Amino acid sequence: PPYHLSGTFSLEFDGQRTGQLPYNAAPEVVRDELKKLCTIDDLFVSRFIHCLPKVEDCMIPEGYTFMVTFIALPYPGDQHYRPISKLGLGYSHKLSVDGSFLRECSDLELSLCSNSGFTTAYVGSTQETQQIVTGTSPFTITVGDYTSPLISVTESIRDLEEKLSGLGNIGDVAVGCMSCTNNAISAGETIFISFLSHRGDLHRVSVSDPNAIVTEVISGASQPVIGRST
Repeated sequence: PPYHLSGTFSLEFDGQRTGQLPYNAAPEVVRDELKKLCTIDDLFVSRFIHCLPKVEDCMIPEGYTFMVTFIALPYPGDQHYRPISKLGLGYSHKLSVDGSFLRECSDLELSLCSNSGFTTAYVGSTQETQQIVTGTSPFTITVGDYTSPLISVTESIRDLEEKLSGLGNIGDVAVGCMSCTNNAISAGETIFISFLSHRGDLHRVSVSDPNAIVTEVISGASQPVIGRST
């Protein structure tokens, strides 16, 4: 059966979180809630309704997109985190959303609702993640014009992260492996590389071992407009 959106969501910007907002909050409500944060001075919010077949005949919206434009900030300019220390916890865009309390309802009155995984909330800017299934030989990883030092098929995950983060064109990365033992890779393992500070989509990396397989898991996306300080 078709589901109808209900519930609430919250936003976070640079470590400060709003209260819960209705799923269909007016843009003015979202703006006013964000302006309460000490990390934002002024902003403009617009809202777009997702509806089929067309918005003009919309009776039951399928979702909403909120466009947030920052007008004045304590720290103006680019609002994409730029990691300067291994102790830094911020990556990607400073704006994030939590849709844990969004619900899908089976009736128009929005009284028969649950959280069964049919609802989602996300920001438009996303960090790239790629997957490598390792082969049986030592290998290098090439990203654009930069190539890593030789990587052993028993390389520790920490050393692999350092070798990739040392490339001059992608910034910090995080390497994950759900089936690896002793925090090291091995032949035939599936490793995930998340590009934590690179902005936007990234061409698939190239692995020197012809038996290795590379696939894109999450396509990176940058924010629509990158801020500049004046």
